[in-house]
Amino acid sequence: MSKIENPKTEVPKGLDINDKDLAFLLLTCLKNMTKNYSVALTEASNENLYKELKKEFDAISKLQRETFELIFRN
Repeated sequence: MSKIENPKTEVPKGLDINDKDLAFLLLTCLKNMTKNYSVALTEASNENLYKELKKEFDAISKLQRETFELIFRN
């Protein structure tokens, strides 16, 4: 069975933030937002509020997945 892995990419060391750091920071924020919207959906007090939260949840969830795929490819 072959091992799935990405080629190693050298990134600058030090205190400066690089593209990899920014991508992982964005992914972490999107994952947290997805979790928070999930909680909000379970606690929505009426149908209109639920529908609005669901639209936002779907958009953020899609963006989170796209960000993950971008990081994995690179």
